[in-house]
Amino acid sequence: HLLACLEADEKRKIYYMIKFLAGTGCRASELVKLEKECLQTGEFTMWTKGKIRRILIPRNLIKESREYFETVPSEFLFPNKYGKQMSTSGVGSQIKKYGLRYGIRDEVLHPHAFRHLFAIHFLKQNKNIALLSDLLGHESLNTTAIYLRLSAAEQKKQLDKTVNW
Repeated sequence: HLLACLEADEKRKIYYMIKFLAGTGCRASELVKLEKECLQTGEFTMWTKGKIRRILIPRNLIKESREYFETVPSEFLFPNKYGKQMSTSGVGSQIKKYGLRYGIRDEVLHPHAFRHLFAIHFLKQNKNIALLSDLLGHESLNTTAIYLRLSAAEQKKQLDKTVNW
């Protein structure tokens, strides 16, 4: 719903911010550091949280967004209005602003929600939790295992589906 509204209103910057958060699993603090060169290589390596972090960018996301990023007059994919690196709080405030404009519930209007979305969708398609852990930049599989937990509604749905005797 949010992406459809942003696309209809031609809010391409915030549209691609969300697509990159949800398509790479990166943190907002990592998103703001992404530079245009990553569209050539399909990855971006940075020093974050005391270690080297490599963010992989899906080929289809690069292909979809390339034309838009050619119009961005900065080395950063998501610069602030001065062409410099956007702040992490800037990412959050943009998501919240447009989400509220389109009537999206407040609790999902933060950048980290899209990291969770990435992890949940990844696990539905690919059960390799070790790979997901690497993609999210987690040091421990225990941290990644949080994404294996189902919501209360999903637990009930699965129970009802399983217990049919």
